[in-house]
Amino acid sequence: MPEQVIFQEKWRIGLELLERGKDLPHGWVGADDEFGRVSAFRSELRRTNQRYVLDVPCTTRIRDLQAPRPPRKQAGKGRKRKVPFVAVREWLAKQPASAWQRVRVRAGSRVRWGWRR
Repeated sequence: MPEQVIFQEKWRIGLELLERGKDLPHGWVGADDEFGRVSAFRSELRRTNQRYVLDVPCTTRIRDLQAPRPPRKQAGKGRKRKVPFVAVREWLAKQPASAWQRVRVRAGSRVRWGWRR
């Protein structure tokens, strides 16, 4: 291995490739759970307004930003409480079957469905 080659995690390489190819037309970024489990990767995709579909482990902790906040300990006093984090599998179990719909990513794609809220 040449000395000038520096180690980088795959997700960092992925972000670098997206930055280099930012002028290439694309609709979605898709990746497996090796990328999906890295919160910094997901955050950067959101920051750069990328549409993405990532596999994540069912143990990934998320916060449903559309869920109502829990009430404050004393009404009207103190900081607003944040919605607690839950594992993806717990959040998913609470979603009604009617919330699922087929989403075609592109013709010929192997991915034919996804979550759309």
